[in-house]
Order: sequence, then C-alpha cells, then structure tokens
Amino acid sequence: MSRKFSSFGTTNLESRAREHPADIPEILEELQHRKSKAARQLADRLLQLKGRPFPPEPKQEDLLNVSISPGSQGDSGEKANRARPADWQTRFQFPPTPEQERAVDLFLSGRTMKISAFAGAGKTSTLKLLAATAPNERGLYLAFNKAIADEAKSTFSSRTDCRTTHSAALRDVRPRYAFSKDKWFNSLNARQLSSIWELKRYNAGPTALEPDMVAFLIIRAVRAFMQSGEPCLLASHVQLMGKALGIIPSAKVALTEYVFGHAQRLWSQMISQGSEMPLGHDGYLKLWSLIEPKLAYDFILLDEAQDTNPAVLSVMKQQDCQMIYVGDKHQQIYEWRGAENAMETIENAAEAHLTMSFRFGPELANEAGRILKALAETNVLLGNPALQTRVVPSGPSRTVLTRTNSMLFREVMDALGEGKLPHVVGGTKDMIALLRDVDRLQQGESGSHPDFFGFYNWREVEDFVAGPEGEHLLAFVNLVNQMGRGALWRAVLAAAPDEADADIILSTAHKAKGREWTSVRLADDFSSVKSESGRIPYSEARLFYVAMTRAQETLVVDPVLVTAFASNLAPDADIAKEKAVSHRAETVTASDPQVSIAKPPRTNIGTPGAMKLSPALSLPKSKQPRSPRRKRILGIF
Repeated sequence: MSRKFSSFGTTNLESRAREHPADIPEILEELQHRKSKAARQLADRLLQLKGRPFPPEPKQEDLLNVSISPGSQGDSGEKANRARPADWQTRFQFPPTPEQERAVDLFLSGRTMKISAFAGAGKTSTLKLLAATAPNERGLYLAFNKAIADEAKSTFSSRTDCRTTHSAALRDVRPRYAFSKDKWFNSLNARQLSSIWELKRYNAGPTALEPDMVAFLIIRAVRAFMQSGEPCLLASHVQLMGKALGIIPSAKVALTEYVFGHAQRLWSQMISQGSEMPLGHDGYLKLWSLIEPKLAYDFILLDEAQDTNPAVLSVMKQQDCQMIYVGDKHQQIYEWRGAENAMETIENAAEAHLTMSFRFGPELANEAGRILKALAETNVLLGNPALQTRVVPSGPSRTVLTRTNSMLFREVMDALGEGKLPHVVGGTKDMIALLRDVDRLQQGESGSHPDFFGFYNWREVEDFVAGPEGEHLLAFVNLVNQMGRGALWRAVLAAAPDEADADIILSTAHKAKGREWTSVRLADDFSSVKSESGRIPYSEARLFYVAMTRAQETLVVDPVLVTAFASNLAPDADIAKEKAVSHRAETVTASDPQVSIAKPPRTNIGTPGAMKLSPALSLPKSKQPRSPRRKRILGIF
C-alpha cells in the first residue's frame, strides 16, 4: 500500500482524521511506520473510536471562563489567560481536589507560580493535570532523576517534553561545541590530574599535602563552581577538607590561593576544544547556564524545586515562558552539597498549596505536622481519612531508614545476623567505596574517597576523628575497629541486588526521598543530632520529616524522639555559630596563664554522616588517639 499521508505531520494527521473520518484506516496505516510518542498516542485514540466519528475540538462557546485566584503577578514569564475546556475533569481517573483546582486556575492565568506540596500530597498527578489543561501548548517537565523522567514520558500529555536537567542541558549545549564523546562524558579523578600536570608536594606550614591531595582540592573547587549559580570561578569555591582543615590559618590562606589559581586553569582546559581534559556531566550543565539559553516552550514544570542545582535555577530564571516551581521547602535535604531552595528564593510568584497527603492517614499526618509547625509552617498537613496509618514505638517493619551510612552498615549486619536477606536502596556502591579505602589505609596506602581525603594510613584517620573536624567519621571508624573490615565486606557483598528478593529493605533517609513503603522503622541514629546546647538544627528536622513520611500503614518511631524534634529546634546558622564558638574554646592552650577554660564535652552537631555511639561501640583503649600527635596533625602546635 502506498503511503498517502507520508508527508503529513502527526498534528496534521489528527486534523485530517477529524475532517475526513473515511481516511482513518489509511492514517492508521501511516502511523504504523512512526515511532514517536505522539504518533503512538494518536494511533491508540483512533483505534478506540471503533468506527465512531472523531470528536470535534471544543468550540469557544463551550469553554469555561477561568476563575483567577488572588496572587502576585510574576515579573517574567507571564502569558495571557487561557481558557479551560468544559470537559477537563473527565480526562482524569480521580476528580481534582479544591486545592488542585486552585493550582489549575493559577496555571491557566499564565502567572509564574509555585506549588508547595507536602509529602505524598499528589504533586505528580497535579503536574499531569496542569499539562493536560493546555493540550495545544508545548511544555517541559524537568524531573529529579532519569527514572522519574522515563515514567513521566508515558503518563504526561503528548506535547509535554519530560527530561532530566542534564538531558535538557546536553541537547542545547552539544550542538555548540565540537567536543568528542569522551570529553562530554568522561570524568577526572585526582590521581589522573596529578599525573597529567605533574603536581608536586605542597607544604602547608608544618603539614605537607601530597600531589593527589592538592589535585583533589582543585577538582573539588571546579565542581563547586559548576554546581553554583556564579558566572565565574571564585576563591570562595575552594573548599578545604579532611587533613587540610587542620593546617594553621596562614597556611590555609596560601593554600586557598594556590588551589584557586589551578582551578581556573583546569576549568579553562575543560571548556577548550584543543584540550583533552574531560568536561563531564556537571561541566555541560554549567555551560548550559553560561550560554543563557531561551527554551522554546510555553511552560516549564521544575520538579523538586527545593533541592535545585543553582546552575539550573539560573537557567530557569532567564526564561520568558511561564515557570511553575514545584516542591516542598521542608524536604530540602541537599543544602550541604550546595542545592538552593527555589521554593523560598523565588519571589513575586503566585502560590498554590497541596496539603492533604494521599500516602498516609491522619495519625501520621498529626505527628509529621508537629515537625512542620516547629519549622514555622503555617499550613496544616492533613492525612487521607481513608487510611489508618499507625505510629507505634516498637514492632516489626520490612523497611528501615537510617540517618547515616555507619548505621546502614550496622543494620545490614544485624539483618544478616537474624537470618534476614537485606536489600540496600540505591545499591552498595557507596559502601564498597568506603570499604576499599579502609583496605588501602589499613595497608598504609592513601585513600581516594572524599571522607578519607589526605590520609595515608588508618592511624591518621583514628587520630583525626578525635577532633571536631572529624566527628562525622567517628561512628564509621568505631564500627570498623569493632567489627573488622572483613566482616563488613562479607555483609555488604551478601546484600540482595533486588528489593523484591529481600526480607528487609534498608536505606538512608537521603536515598529514601521520593519513595514510600508499607511499614517503616526509623533507626536509632536520628537521636544523635543535638548540639552542645541541646538544640536540633532545622536541616536535621527536615531530614527527619522526610524519613517519617515514607510510611503508608505503619511508622515505628520512638515518641520521645518525635517530641524532641518538635520542641527543640534552632536555625542552622545559630547551630553553626554555637559550633564555631565551641571550637575556638577547644583550641585555646592550657599553657596560657591568662586563660582558664574548661572544655565542654564533645557532642555531635548534626553534620551529614555524624552519629553518637553507645559505650559499647567506642574505640578500645589501644586504639585511642594520642593527644600530642592529634594536636600536631590539626595544626594547633
């Protein structure tokens, strides 16, 4: 059969089917030769007609006027009011809630807007609703990861492009640069850079940094720049860590200047066509922000806006189309790696709220609501009245969420000890990387993991964790010394690769974001986040809120812990100030006759990865750090 309509686009084929129903068999034949999503969807619609005429497009007189809710006008991305089709509610499996209708009204008004959605409050279904109410417009949905983007492609309207931010960036940037595949996608590690540039040992006062250490700091500075919203690399992007934190102040200044100069050189080579230095994924994302692209869409839906990469956010702020920022400001849990909370920083935007969770019932909503109230949230989290989610202090649970990787290791070992096969959400790659560096360090070799930056044997790590800069590693070091790296290796390698095959599911709270399970237990390490004054940082409360709202039927959590989080919070800035004062007090030497300060006991401040251990997990006396040596490493003397 000849392809009568081979020159027709999918939109023209749809119009032809409406105007000439007799041509539908030939149109279906033509659609069989096409692989696009729009073609497949049109074919499905035509097949469902079963000989009936194609429904006509709604006429102007059949359209409802938009009810515009009060709200601020955005200063960019404004469009003329859209009309809402009379049959819009019939397009969805469930009737929209009043809050969703409010969101639709704001969307149809063409305003820049924010949708603040509590945990499980139907965020994704609301976004699909918005896209479907503008079926003739081009939309872009930017998902948090590839799995979410792939799922969205099969459920969003055909004219909504569903991508990750990296996918969108590469599509726009790649035609502008004649880079090789290796330059686009390869990554660079410290040892490679050290070898390529033939870096030398750097003397930072009394402390010597090996070439690999220096290279690591250079790469880290460039990465911080790539993830930022800054148009150029700054000295503030240099981030000292590990052993480098312990050098004397004057040496820190000189080291920062040295690393900054080499970071500028590295970025210049990364974006140079004449250099083979790889750019990598963060690199082309940064290039995307620097070229200031104008995206050819009528509207953009930015998901998980509370944890937005600043480079991505700078692109979004440049757009002339309607912007819809979607997220929950209380689920921001990646600020420690530079993420920006667009739900708080975007101004002059109308706002809609989704406050009722479809994931869990009123009992859990009330408990999570206590945390939200402590975080100064004025809206009330409502639970689904059709669900009876229990909050209990103890009991069995198939899923366990931990705050730290150290506790994750312990839960894996405990599960195996009970004869249960565990599965680790997100895989065991991170755990294996940590253990590989333990092997290297205990054999007197340098590690490559960021947590072990600058150390060349295990004893140095043990010394380091005795000080305030190393508190985040204390729990893991204690676990290794108590259990032995061999036992930890066997436990990690025994984990089930697939969740369906496991008896118990284990995850950190960070990896659990966006997920849900029937029953969830929160591990004991959430109780270890108080500062020296007994206050809990806001950032830790947000992580706790994310963790407790993953449960559908049962949440196992200590009620005392919930009360502590609900009643004893302090802004992160206040906790940081408190920590700085405490650190200064600890570094005052007792030899000064004018100073007499009693050192307060060390407690964890709540840095990512920190945890408080029971006496049973403390270092044995033979492994206790030697004070004079520790002070020399930290640069106190």
